[in-house]
Amino acid sequence: MKIKLRELKVHPENDQIYNLTTLNDLEKSLSKHGQMEPLAVTKNLTIISGHRRYAAMKNIGWDVCDIRFVKPENEVVSLIEHNRHRQKTTTDILNEARYLERELRNSVGRGRYAASKRSGYKKGERITMVVELSKRLGVGTTRLKQLLSISNYEPSLLKDIDAGKISVTRAYERIRQKHFKNKCENGSDSDKTSDLRTFLVKSDLSLHNLNLVIKETYPYCIELTDITEDRRTDLIEHLDFLRKLSFEESNFIRKRDELESMDVSHRELQEARKLLPSHNEVENLLKSDKAISKIIVSEVKNNNTDKRLWNILRTIIHDQTNTKYIGRGMSAFVGFNSKTGYRILG
Repeated sequence: MKIKLRELKVHPENDQIYNLTTLNDLEKSLSKHGQMEPLAVTKNLTIISGHRRYAAMKNIGWDVCDIRFVKPENEVVSLIEHNRHRQKTTTDILNEARYLERELRNSVGRGRYAASKRSGYKKGERITMVVELSKRLGVGTTRLKQLLSISNYEPSLLKDIDAGKISVTRAYERIRQKHFKNKCENGSDSDKTSDLRTFLVKSDLSLHNLNLVIKETYPYCIELTDITEDRRTDLIEHLDFLRKLSFEESNFIRKRDELESMDVSHRELQEARKLLPSHNEVENLLKSDKAISKIIVSEVKNNNTDKRLWNILRTIIHDQTNTKYIGRGMSAFVGFNSKTGYRILG
């Protein structure tokens, strides 16, 4: 549906959440390709999704644009979720988190009995606000906690993060050392070192056993590894990302990683793809009266297919990891002959 730009209204919360950004690229895209996606607006013509496109259209002198109507349960939540894939500054993310927290407070609840008191939304499930915010914003929980701490103690560092002068992890470590370290210490380091030395002199622990105790007491201590703080945070966020994926999504990523580790070329993928049947070929086989009799099991060595191609196909068409364990080394295809050649089913 088309409507005049002057009839649309900017959502009052949009400019409070998001900083102004340059629209040059968006204006060029609109001028060259036109409007690719309609603006999402409420029945009273308030924009929920498409504020930047709306501003760019006005800048290049458009009079009308395409819209679609939406009926959000909560306009602010919907506004933020429609901007999930927008390029954002750290300030934008923090603004989103604060506005979302305000809107979700009643549904998520607070305190130890929040789960049992909650009605409707995830009733009975134990959830925390920061975890819920990280899911809604598509930001790792650890990263969001760090940003919130930086904002609370030294908000000036946020500009340096956006400018690429310092990483979120480094900025957080700086405020942790400055603001948290002293709060967690009961007595000076020198006093603690002296007490520890006295204990070690009195004990008969060997250095080997002492190291074992330290490793068991602090198994995840970053000082005992060669992993940097940045890499540790990246790993945590990557694992958090994988945890949220569906089985199909995680399996696709795993298969992609397997193929990359095999260093498969585009030409090899094309050769493998030629052996896979189309939907119509499979459908025609299944419609045949003698479908079972047409199924052929053939060893790779007898099918003019080299082992490299077999491994690529084995990786692509099976959801299990392609390993070299005993019982997984059998190299045979199950397939059938179509009008255009041999096609592999498994």
